[in-house]
Amino acid sequence: MEKITDIVNKYIEPTLTGETSLTSLDIVAVFVITLLLGLYIFMIYKHHAKSEFYSKDFNITLPALTVITACIMIAMQANLLVSLGMIGSLSIVRFRTAVKSPIDLLYLFWAIAVGIISGVGLYSLAVLLCLAVTLILYELGYAYEINTSSLLFINISRQEDIKQVEKIIKKSSKKNELASMTAKDGEFQYVYELTSSDFNALANELTSIKSVKSVNIISHTGERRTQRKK
Repeated sequence: MEKITDIVNKYIEPTLTGETSLTSLDIVAVFVITLLLGLYIFMIYKHHAKSEFYSKDFNITLPALTVITACIMIAMQANLLVSLGMIGSLSIVRFRTAVKSPIDLLYLFWAIAVGIISGVGLYSLAVLLCLAVTLILYELGYAYEINTSSLLFINISRQEDIKQVEKIIKKSSKKNELASMTAKDGEFQYVYELTSSDFNALANELTSIKSVKSVNIISHTGERRTQRKK
């Protein structure tokens, strides 16, 4: 049986010296491949992220995070002390930057995962991961992109003209429903929930009625709201 000192010298001591089995060429390969995959994530985020949530600083962080994670993995393979120190330091670090969109969390984990996988030399798995995530983002993202309902606010001074208003709404939108009606100081406000492919034309046609004082259209995609006022 091997003595404890022999086991320490044979298995544990090499991990404390900082030596690594990776050659300089292997390390350069990790850097290059990880950087290319990080830039790929950068381009996907730039193209796929919605304009109202896009952050250039966040996007620059993704390839940098990928490369940094790969470097950490190389260092952890080479030195046990670095591994223990890294675990301890990361366990006390707290990140308080708010994530604007839930999809940003996916990009963060994607960048970290690519860095970890590339750092241990599993390049094929890293490439497959990138392809799989890209497929999920685009196929599922476009498959569930639907024309969501919008809210139409109409202020009108003559209640008798509401029939003409409803006629225009029904012509512009097959799906429409009166949500509420409010009367105040001789004016009436009607709120309709509807879908339409051309809100500008609808607003122009409604404002052509003399008794219509204002038209507000609030549309949303579930994550943002934009208001059009005519």
